[in-house]
Amino acid sequence: MQENWQVLLKQNIKNQYIQNPQEWVDVNISTSGLLNLTLVSNSFFRVSIPQRKEQISNLLKSQVPHLSPGFLSLYTPQEAESLNISPPQISDTFSLVTWQDLAIQAANPQNQLQLSQEEPSIPRTV
Repeated sequence: MQENWQVLLKQNIKNQYIQNPQEWVDVNISTSGLLNLTLVSNSFFRVSIPQRKEQISNLLKSQVPHLSPGFLSLYTPQEAESLNISPPQISDTFSLVTWQDLAIQAANPQNQLQLSQEEPSIPRTV
């Protein structure tokens, strides 16, 4: 299976910023095509908000220069806890209720469960 740029971007952010279970990242592409990012990391401890945004903006420009950033929410775990911000739930493919749900899911494969698809053991004609 070929990985797309959204999955690779999320993995690169995890590799650079996520070191323990209290840290997490949520990457979403809005239906208008903007990249919305929530990142909770100890890497932001004693780093000003403008410096955090500059760090992430530089990373995004190097990884996905074709994409415009939307909301960039960058917190330490303590800040996220005080603001009652928690990691997103993994989306369930059966929870689609509206066409917008489907559009958001299609635009954000990095947030889907990666289930391995097993090949049938014998050839089948459909």
